[in-house]
Amino acid sequence: MAHVPVVTRIGSHTQTSHIKLYFSLSLSHFHFVFAAISLVDFSVLVFSNFDERCHTITSLLQTSSLP
Repeated sequence: MAHVPVVTRIGSHTQTSHIKLYFSLSLSHFHFVFAAISLVDFSVLVFSNFDERCHTITSLLQTSSLP
């Protein structure tokens, strides 16, 4: 659940900034951090609409969030 508020705030940050947010928030889940960064990079190539990227990232976090 800790990841959800960050996703909500992504819209006001640059790509670099929200990668830093994931990194600082998820230091204990390194594999998850790299998965999130990889998804962002992939989404940048696939989607031209930032809202679409946020939705994709939100879906990943909701599906893959760890207890």
